[in-house]
Amino acid sequence: MTSVRAGVITSGQKSSEIEGLRAIAVAIVVIYHADLFFRGGFIGVDVFFVVSGFLITGLLLSDHEEHHASFRRFYARRFRRLLPAAGLVLSTTLVASWLIMNPLAFASVRTDGLWASLFLANVHFVDVGVDYMAQNAAPSPLQHWWSLAVEEQFYFVWPLLVAIAWRIGRKRAVLISACLIGLGSFGYSIYVTPRRPVEAYFLLPTRAFELAAGAVLVTLMSIRPIAAIRIRATAGWIGLAGIFVSALVLTDASQFPGWVYIVPTACTVMVLMSIGITNGPLKMLQWQVFQWVGARSYSLYLWHWPLLVLYQVKHPHASAVSRCVLLIIALWLSAVSYRYFENPIRRNRRLSDSPALSLLVGISAVVIGIGFSQLPAKVSTANTYTPNTVVTSTSTTIYHQPPMELLEQSNAAEISVIDAASRERRIPTNLSPTIIKAPKDKPSVFSNECLALFESVAVPPCVYGSKESAIGVALFGDSHIGQWFPGFEKAAFENGWRLEVMTKRACPPVDVSINTYKGRTYRECDQWRENAIQRIIASDLKVVFLGSNKYDSVTGKGLSPRGTSWWGGLRRVITRLQDSGKQVVLFSDIPSMWFDVPQCLAEHTDDVRKCGRTRQQAVRSARMQTEKSIAAELGFSYVDVTRWVCGTSFCPAIIGSTLVYMDTNHVSATFASTKSHQLGLVIEDALLAPSR
Repeated sequence: MTSVRAGVITSGQKSSEIEGLRAIAVAIVVIYHADLFFRGGFIGVDVFFVVSGFLITGLLLSDHEEHHASFRRFYARRFRRLLPAAGLVLSTTLVASWLIMNPLAFASVRTDGLWASLFLANVHFVDVGVDYMAQNAAPSPLQHWWSLAVEEQFYFVWPLLVAIAWRIGRKRAVLISACLIGLGSFGYSIYVTPRRPVEAYFLLPTRAFELAAGAVLVTLMSIRPIAAIRIRATAGWIGLAGIFVSALVLTDASQFPGWVYIVPTACTVMVLMSIGITNGPLKMLQWQVFQWVGARSYSLYLWHWPLLVLYQVKHPHASAVSRCVLLIIALWLSAVSYRYFENPIRRNRRLSDSPALSLLVGISAVVIGIGFSQLPAKVSTANTYTPNTVVTSTSTTIYHQPPMELLEQSNAAEISVIDAASRERRIPTNLSPTIIKAPKDKPSVFSNECLALFESVAVPPCVYGSKESAIGVALFGDSHIGQWFPGFEKAAFENGWRLEVMTKRACPPVDVSINTYKGRTYRECDQWRENAIQRIIASDLKVVFLGSNKYDSVTGKGLSPRGTSWWGGLRRVITRLQDSGKQVVLFSDIPSMWFDVPQCLAEHTDDVRKCGRTRQQAVRSARMQTEKSIAAELGFSYVDVTRWVCGTSFCPAIIGSTLVYMDTNHVSATFASTKSHQLGLVIEDALLAPSR
């Protein structure tokens, strides 16, 4: 057995074991990403994190013990090791995305590239990931950069902490620091994973536990032997088996990281414990194939994901055989870039002797990545036209005529405009929002606590319009009622009404429990809904507008919205509101395209009709008929919004010069704002209606 001195990993034997472990980790990840095997293959990244904490802390301890610790040399090594290869793959991916993707999709990737260049991709993807309206979007070819960002952030923080701890109490202080960080991170992960799962998955504070685990182990090993040889050998085999079992048993539905990631973390620690032990997994990890793959694991990790994602852009139903071929290509690319690019820079003597030059090379790679993230994303203007200006009333002022008569006149006048748009195949030159800007054209309430997050049960005061007005109206439901906020807000301002918003992501105003996208009961929705109802009942609000998505799952029974459970829940909520003296108005859901409309338009600039649907395809007539029946039974108003987005027989993607949809099932904020006149009439009619 070779001893471990000051955590230094220098012997060929020990290096080969680390290399073999890297090979296993990257194989698990890429096979999982190719959807071939390993349902929990994402734990390969966790193995990498533990190994990184182990290696980096060992190097830092060695530098301090030998009295040549230098931040400049440390970062020069890291930059030379990581940034050139990352810059090469990042630049290549951006160029390939520019050539392969439609302009709108590339605009998103271009933004991802900028954040990835700065190694802040994980922070960026948290912002993207919390937007549940983007759940159906294709993954970014740079999404795997989140783990590189976590490691780079660790590299910027940990060396400084080690230096401080070393001055205080040498290795023991470093050990205590690593333990405290690990325990704090683990506790925070357990707390935040069920509440903010995207944040828990991507950010350093929850992932620091794994890096700290490696740091704790190497520090302990450098202080004294941690266990008998036989125990360490056995631990190595158990740990290796545990890594494979974790990759097989865990799934995307697991609440990860949470407490679960202690398993792959502990298993990796056990394998690292067996370093240098002949009876451990040493011989297996030294297999030549493991050594070859392990040496190229970084490049393979960088290359494989963009290949898989970009291939599926053109071949969305790629076969298992084609995905295997893509992994072989990724392996070849990693071998080529490792031999002719990564290694020559990494082992260049001139760069090794000059930390300043190494830092310059790393910074240059970052700058190049930023440069390629500026590639233009423009939609073709070859098939555009300038539409005739159609003069329609946008005023929300109410005249002395029954509001519903005015609404009917307004709707009837727009039918010819929508039918004309249904026949048009070209894109208006003055399209608003533009195709590139459409995904961001959301109501302001979608970006604040007024559209409550999944984990939230609070109903904060979200008041708009004439805030001091005695005439108050409310939006109550999920994003499908919240999407009309721009029009409601405009009408409220112009007519002196107070507008209160009580909306929550994926939470209908119906007294039934639904399932989350991970299959568990959405308890936060149940509690939030009850809190909102009680707030409404206790308020002086005159009118409550309800609306929601067409949910297809009710807890425990898998009922469709046509089931009695759904309709019974709707009746219960409306009856409670009516019994408290509130006027209730139920909005129908908008027709669903079932595809991302702006993405479709970016791909079909030659014929925008391909991005619309027939009324029969888009509208759920049976659901609407049941809603109308309940409205007649309980005596409340029902608004059919399909008349605002569909013509006689077709629902176009563009009406006049306005892009209707911002995604698959939400109207753009611009379009919602154009409906302020109709919404004002709906509000006025509800205010004039006698109490039930």
